[in-house]
Amino acid sequence: LVILGIQFSNAQERQVTGTVIDKNDKSPLPGVSVLIKGTSIGTATDINGKFSLKSGDNDVLVFSFVGMKSQDVAIKGRTNVVVEMEPASESLDEVMVVAYGTTKKASFTGSATKVGGDELANVRVESLDKALAGKVSGVRVTSKTGDPGSAGDIQIRGIGSINGKTQPLYVIDGVAVETGDYGGRVSSDVLATINPADIESMTILKDAAAASLYGSRAANGVVIITTKQGNSGKTRFNVSGSWGMSNMATKSYQMMSGTEYAQYTRDALEGYYLYGDGLMPGDPRYGDLAATQEAKEWATANYLNPNWSMVTEERNGSDWRSLIYDGGKEQDYQFSARGGSDKTRFYASLGYKNIEGITAFNEFERYSAVLNLNNSARKWLDLGFKTQLAYTLQKGRSDQTNQEQGIATASPLSALYSSNPTMDAYNPDGSYNMDASMSPQVKNAIFKFYNDQFC
Repeated sequence: LVILGIQFSNAQERQVTGTVIDKNDKSPLPGVSVLIKGTSIGTATDINGKFSLKSGDNDVLVFSFVGMKSQDVAIKGRTNVVVEMEPASESLDEVMVVAYGTTKKASFTGSATKVGGDELANVRVESLDKALAGKVSGVRVTSKTGDPGSAGDIQIRGIGSINGKTQPLYVIDGVAVETGDYGGRVSSDVLATINPADIESMTILKDAAAASLYGSRAANGVVIITTKQGNSGKTRFNVSGSWGMSNMATKSYQMMSGTEYAQYTRDALEGYYLYGDGLMPGDPRYGDLAATQEAKEWATANYLNPNWSMVTEERNGSDWRSLIYDGGKEQDYQFSARGGSDKTRFYASLGYKNIEGITAFNEFERYSAVLNLNNSARKWLDLGFKTQLAYTLQKGRSDQTNQEQGIATASPLSALYSSNPTMDAYNPDGSYNMDASMSPQVKNAIFKFYNDQFC
C-alpha cells in the first residue's frame, strides 16, 4: 500500500499599517522609505509619519531615512507596527585627519565633517568634488557643465569672495594641491584624475580653525583627502565592475518633423501675407474670404521657394534629436590588493573608468594606479612611499564655462535648433549632407561635432 500526501501552503497577505517616529523626541518622521526586504515593493510615510502597504505574515520591512539608522522589522503576523528610528550620528571618538596629524572629534574645537571612503566609492561620479554632493551640511556642490569630467564647484558656507576664488584648499595625503578649471574650450579639473575607490576618507574643515592650520589659503575652507593604506594581516583582494546607460529623464527638446515644419512654414507665410494686406484682427478687411484664400494660395506657391523658406522638399528628414542626444553609457572596473606584515604594509590598485555623455561627442576616460607602502624600520622611524598615477582623456566641445555668451554653435542644443528637419544628415553614399542646417555657420551639426570645427 502506497500513500501519497500532498500539502499546500499559502502565505497570507494582509494590510499592514504603522507609524515611524524619532526615538529622541517621539516626533513623526515624514518621507521615510518603507520596503519589503528583497523586493522593490514599498511606500513612504506621510506628513504624520504613517504608512500602509500589503505584505505577508513572514515579510520583513526595511525602514530607511536620511540621517537615521536603517532598521529591519519583522511583521510576524502583526497588522500595526510602531518604529522608532535613531539618528545615525558618529561617535565622539571618531578620528579625523587635520593639518599635521590626527585628532579625536571630541577634542577638535573647530567645525569639521568626515566622509568615509565607502560613501564616496558608491557614488557613480568621475570626480571627487562631485562625490560630496548631499553628504555634508553647509557645503554646496555644483557642476559647471554636464560634460563628463568637467570641473565641479564647491562652496563651503557660502561665497567668501566676490572677485577672488571661492574654491576650498585641497590637501591630499598632506600635500596641498592647486585645483580649478584647467581646461581650454572644455572645463576639466585635477580632482577628476583621482579614483574615488582609492580614498579612505575626506575631512571638510569649515570655519576659521582651518585658517589657523593652513593660513590664508584656507579662507574658503579645507578639504583633506586621505588615500587608503595597507594593514597587517592576510592580503585581501577586491575586484568590482559596473556598466550602465544614461539618457534624458524627460522628453525635452522635441522637434517638429519635416512635414510639420513645412506646414508651419506655410502658416507663417500666410500670416505674413495677411499682415501685409491689412487683414489681421482689428483691420477693416479682416475676415475677407477671398483675400484669405489668396493668402493660402500664395503661401502654398512660395513655401518651397528658397527666397522665402528653408524648406526645399516636404518630407521627413533625419531625427536630429536622436542623432545629437543619442544616450550615454558608463563602465567602471576596479582591482585592489591590501595587506602586509607588522612591519611592512601595502595598498595597490588599478582602475579604469569610461563615461560617454548623452551627446555623441562627449566622453571621459581614466586609467589610474596607486601604490602605497609603509615600513616601520625602527620604533622611532616610519618610512612611507606613496605613488598615484593617472591618465585621463576628455573629449568635448566648447562648453562656455566662462559664460561669455548665452549660447554658441558649439552647444548641442544650438546645433539641434539649427538643423533642418526636412533634410537628411547623410547623403545616400554615406557622406555628410552639407546642406542640412538652417545656419550658415553649421551646415551639418554631426559633421561639425565629429570633425572638431567649433571654436
